[in-house]
Amino acid sequence: RINTAGGQPERVKSGNPSLGRVEFPMVQQDLGSHLLYSKVFSPRNRSIHAWSPGGGDLELLPQAMGGKILPTGHLLYFWDNDIFGIPLDLAPLQIRGSPKKLIAGVRPYAWAGPALDISSSGTLVYLPQAPLEQRELVVIDENGSISRLGLPKGEYEQVRVSPDESKLALVKKDAANRWGIWIYDLKSKSWISIAELGLPAPRVA
Repeated sequence: RINTAGGQPERVKSGNPSLGRVEFPMVQQDLGSHLLYSKVFSPRNRSIHAWSPGGGDLELLPQAMGGKILPTGHLLYFWDNDIFGIPLDLAPLQIRGSPKKLIAGVRPYAWAGPALDISSSGTLVYLPQAPLEQRELVVIDENGSISRLGLPKGEYEQVRVSPDESKLALVKKDAANRWGIWIYDLKSKSWISIAELGLPAPRVA
């Protein structure tokens, strides 16, 4: 937080590994002194919280991210590539009713939330989730010769080769909203699943 007159920034809130990481903070006038943010424990364990200096931390929604308060008294949020709306009371600040899916297939903005915004007049703009290219895994040697691995085309990303060149670590899309980290053994031509996560794609270091 920075005073309108300038000066040094003041830390408002921090996250830590045991209490969850703070992501996508959003200050909205409708919330008064509350700060709306996503709390992240893991890619599939996220929730939307409201925090105020005097009132502390309040969980509004589990299994949600990228929240935005609408003038209609609704909370707009993002989960598994879809946009949901749910009624929200501001005084006291609490969820009421059940969520309703509003838009399917919205592109994520990294891990923060949807590539979406809404104006004060109620116009909503977003980027749809585009299908990835069907890619083929190949090996290119120092002379530029291409050898195909014989695997079917798929939505592959972030391929890494083991030091002994016997295995590949890669990310591939397993289902509509599911990505997995896999090991492919080049000798036995077998797959080993390491992790399965939701969108967006996980990272292979």
